Amino acid sequence: DTVACVGTTQCKMAVADTPKACFELISGDCGDPAFWEQVGPLRIHMTGCPNNCAHAWIADIGLRGNRRRNDEGGSVEGFSVFVGGRLSGAGRIAELLVEVDAANITTFIRELLDIYVAQRQSPDETFGAYVERVPLDEIRDQLISAGGSVL
Repeated sequence: DTVACVGTTQCKMAVADTPKACFELISGDCGDPAFWEQVGPLRIHMTGCPNNCAHAWIADIGLRGNRRRNDEGGSVEGFSVFVGGRLSGAGRIAELLVEVDAANITTFIRELLDIYVAQRQSPDETFGAYVERVPLDEIRDQLISAGGSVL
């Protein structure tokens, strides 16, 4: 399941075009049905600003829009990536994993999920269980080693 707020298309508070990022994620490199079947159930929520209309902090993977300064004195659209949120049981607020430029978000999600699929203990281990089991620093280090889409 993927949820996105209206982002910069209709909200003056947003700093990220979440509908565009959501569409690219669904239809782009991550649009491979065999890949998603291998990943299993997963909730991705994308929100364009700290108001968090899409509830990014309760998703398996939550993306919160942000902007960072670039070398030219302007800014670049990006996302803070949170992982491990859930509503079941006692619930859990997702934790910050990394920052990613919006242009790299589809590649980043694929890299993250490839690492998860390769390292899970069994096909029954959910992404949430994986994130609880593996320290975030270890996941972060693997992402940096794997692809370079992490800031």
